[in-house]
Amino acid sequence: MRGCAVRPQLLLLALALHPWNPCLGVDSEKPVSIPTDKLLVITVATKESDGFHRFMQSAKYFNYTVKVLGQGEEWRGGDGINSIGGGQKVRLMKEALGQYASQDDLVVLFTECFDVVFAGGPEEVLKKFQKTNHKVVFAADGILWPDKRLADKYPTVHFGKRYLNSGGFIGYAPYINRIVQQWNLQDNDDDQLFYTKIYIDPLKREAINITLDHKCKIFQTLNGATDEVVLKFENGKARAKNTFYETLPVTINGNGPTKILLNYFGNYIPNSWTQENGCTHCESDTINLSAVDEVYHEKDIKVFFDKAKHEISTIKIVGPEENLRQAEARNMGMDFCRQDEKCDYYFSVDADVVLTNPKTLKILIEQNRKIIAPLVTRHGKLWSNFWGALSPDGYYARSEDYVDIVQGNRVGVWNVPYMANVYLIKGKTLRSEMNERNYFVRDKLDPDMALCRNAREMDSRISGGYENVPTDDIHMKQIDLENVWLHFIREFIAPVTLKVFAGYYTKGFALLNFVVKYSPDRQRSLRPHHDASTFTINIALNNVGEDFQVEEEKKEKK
Repeated sequence: MRGCAVRPQLLLLALALHPWNPCLGVDSEKPVSIPTDKLLVITVATKESDGFHRFMQSAKYFNYTVKVLGQGEEWRGGDGINSIGGGQKVRLMKEALGQYASQDDLVVLFTECFDVVFAGGPEEVLKKFQKTNHKVVFAADGILWPDKRLADKYPTVHFGKRYLNSGGFIGYAPYINRIVQQWNLQDNDDDQLFYTKIYIDPLKREAINITLDHKCKIFQTLNGATDEVVLKFENGKARAKNTFYETLPVTINGNGPTKILLNYFGNYIPNSWTQENGCTHCESDTINLSAVDEVYHEKDIKVFFDKAKHEISTIKIVGPEENLRQAEARNMGMDFCRQDEKCDYYFSVDADVVLTNPKTLKILIEQNRKIIAPLVTRHGKLWSNFWGALSPDGYYARSEDYVDIVQGNRVGVWNVPYMANVYLIKGKTLRSEMNERNYFVRDKLDPDMALCRNAREMDSRISGGYENVPTDDIHMKQIDLENVWLHFIREFIAPVTLKVFAGYYTKGFALLNFVVKYSPDRQRSLRPHHDASTFTINIALNNVGEDFQVEEEKKEKK
């Protein structure tokens, strides 16, 4: 995530398990350990988002010393998480490292902060760095970004991730300084491309003694590796583990479209950034905005109104005669709070929710979160008002901890991708990050799904969905052909599926539609994967045998 991004998180109030910081094996023969006071963590944050506070609290838990660069400075490093940029971070590093250039025994760890959490302490990271026997170690990635034409220039890797990721690196201060002092570009130029060109230059790589963390012993990037990383639970403790390399990474980076998975890991990886400042607004006026769409609620609303009109200064009742759709009514209710500078909180409760704890609102306010919901369930059922995970196409997926949370075996404040029915939003948040009025409308999603998705993805490049396996592509939304393609699916593909698969009905709708390009000098292939689609449509836009050959034809000609 770039330095200017702000991403309010959806939270569910449901005592988290105690975090785990296991000691790894100790070698019988080893060099003198680097003392932890010789480690300096550097990050860049021009604004303080939820992700930044989570990162800082995980650093505090493990006793890291963090130097934050760029605070209060305008972000000029690019527009979003999927576009090139970030050069401002290198420029700030160049300015800051001058004072440390002569400290041969100082180890500097640079990491992103908006989408990173620590999972281990300074002793562990220094031990793992020392074992590499290199002066500088960069995070490794299975995806090459931003210039795929540079793939052949990378050193061959027989086992492990091949490509450099600039979201995290560690090295001795003089050597890191030698790298960043080469920066002579603009703030909106690409930081990863800058570091990549130094790494793939054999002379520079050898002179500075740079390597990559090929097996994710220190740095774990999640993009393209979501099926490799799991939470390992033992004796009530948890830690993220890379099951492919059998390693326990020290930092977890939710780069690219993996923020939701990082949020899930962050529920268990040390994270104690709840700020309980006390309930300072509990006696303030509350605006109750009930969108009543069934006539038989009217008598109940009247009873409430008669009791509350002397205690609540402003009450607006919207009845069925208004003929409002659900999304419109919810947008209207939220907008009343948004437009009123005196509105501290917006509390939404659906008619089918019964709050059995009279202190619910007070407890929610005390959590001091931008968006938070209480856990509500149905007796004897696994139904709840939240989802623990999302499928790649943005719909429901069962998370590993869902049942335990619903049944009350795990309680605390949980970061979740979706909540509904009852929630509290800060008025300040509605007037800043969520200042657009139409939050309950998004494609063909239900209003509650639209709200959650809009809150999650306010700074995403593509409003139509995330890629499970990134490709060299152009999305239909970018070229205004999304509706044309959806029409093709509904009118031609959907009838075929009804004919071939008797009894199966499809709405003929897709969230992620794109044209992908394969070429020898950019992207040659796509690794096997599962994209969670019900069915996938592939149409070749050029001719087999003339513009390309399929693998079977190649084998026959050999």
